Amino acid sequence: MEKEESGVAPHIVQRLEIVNVRLAKYEEGQTIINILKSLLDDQVSQTCGSQTVSLLYNSKIGTDWSIHLTGTFDKSNLEKSTLGLSIADILVNMGIINHSVWKTVPIIVDQ
Repeated sequence: MEKEESGVAPHIVQRLEIVNVRLAKYEEGQTIINILKSLLDDQVSQTCGSQTVSLLYNSKIGTDWSIHLTGTFDKSNLEKSTLGLSIADILVNMGIINHSVWKTVPIIVDQ
């Protein structure tokens, strides 16, 4: 397998897809948990594959929630995933959405 100068295979990247939602109502937090659980039950075999799904909420602002989808993907596929788009599409009716994809940058420390 060829390697770039950074030491990472040139066609494989780690990525983080984030769907943030700021809820209109504090009480809707449990609804997010239920929605995510239902989506994962329905799509885990076909969509998640090597993805890891994490659900977080802001410790100071109880209406801010964040769903993180992480995994290793082909460099040419840095688009929003089907699962991420489904989550964002459902949550848009509950509050303000920010949906983005981040690419990991390896940090090489000289020894």
